[in-house]
Amino acid sequence: MKYSESEKFILLENQINGMSALLKIARIIPCVVGGREKVRALKEDLSKIKKQFYELMHLPDEFNDIFSKFGWIAYDRMNMDFMRSQVERAKIEGPDCAIAGFLEFYNQERIEQEIMFLNGVDCIRPRMDLIRLAFNDHKEGRYHAVVPVLLMMIDGIVNDVAGKGMHADNQELDAWDSITSIDNGIKVIHDIFRRGRHKTRIDEISDPYRNGILHGLDLGYGNINVAVKCWHYLFVIRDWADSKITEDIRSAKFAEETKPIEIRKLLKKVSNTESVKKSMETWQPREYAKEYLAEINKRKHSVDARDPDEIVFKFFEFLERKNFKDLSSLFWKSSYGDENTRIPRIRNEYKNKQYNLIEVTSITQCAPVIYEIDVNADSCRLKFRLLYQSNSEDIAFPDLDNGKWQIVWVNECDE
Repeated sequence: MKYSESEKFILLENQINGMSALLKIARIIPCVVGGREKVRALKEDLSKIKKQFYELMHLPDEFNDIFSKFGWIAYDRMNMDFMRSQVERAKIEGPDCAIAGFLEFYNQERIEQEIMFLNGVDCIRPRMDLIRLAFNDHKEGRYHAVVPVLLMMIDGIVNDVAGKGMHADNQELDAWDSITSIDNGIKVIHDIFRRGRHKTRIDEISDPYRNGILHGLDLGYGNINVAVKCWHYLFVIRDWADSKITEDIRSAKFAEETKPIEIRKLLKKVSNTESVKKSMETWQPREYAKEYLAEINKRKHSVDARDPDEIVFKFFEFLERKNFKDLSSLFWKSSYGDENTRIPRIRNEYKNKQYNLIEVTSITQCAPVIYEIDVNADSCRLKFRLLYQSNSEDIAFPDLDNGKWQIVWVNECDE
């Protein structure tokens, strides 16, 4: 099944068609939407929505049509700009030339960022130490050590979710409303894993044939092409596992959300959407002067308790007191899992950490809902990334005061 044929997109397409029908009526009777100026604005908004929607709807299908035969498939968290550039590159230069784009995309920084999101899936968390060791080997170019570890981790993750490893026959791997299920995209990995490799080969290979590598038959596996593809497959399996584990909950939620909405709730959604739209149109990145940084470093808390820098100071406060329950509450659920798994994860990661001299050196507002904050802590530099997370509503925005700042990740860099 194509991604564009999923229930979600069928519903959204019907809603867009409904908006188009409303626009036709509004052109004849402008007063129904507040006059001719509103009609023009609605037409422009609808045109943008349609363009974005149809790209979101069809781009993963197009990506897989071109690259799945080479063992590369789209997944839910894959960068849309990258997908778009790869499709365009394949059309201009040909698919073979576009393949080089995957090695360029999956550089060390990208892999490290993707690894951060593995924490959000419970069955992957116990494997994080081995995955990080594999990343250390990758940075040093020890690809012969990276590949077997990642193949084993993928096998184990699939076994925990589906009851059988990735190499097993007759696996049911489709997950409801997941990009990984496009045209049996996940089966591409499954087929490569199960590929029969029955004799010793010394030639360099470019695909991670699980059977040949782990049985000592494909000896030419220790290269960057196979290593990068293994990382790619791990990130695909991460999204697949998350989708597979949550498919019943997500499907039930979708059914609930597609029920006719109450007028009162609809009006609130429209009001919030308009507020966000106005705020986005006038948004400018906030500048943080040296005087502000000096002031908060002296106080050790933010001037405004709702600011993201307040969360950073709370991080150090809870860490100093070894209060891992409150410390874990500062972290984003999608990165670190729910409360039951987040607390032990944070305790294990930070139980031996202690910082005495703390100084915020820069605060950068990357977007209205994203901040990055640099902190000098003893001999290290820490970079915090924070996201504004909704309390309950569909739209979270600082101006609406309907959410809270949470830590997406903390990266530690030696000075």
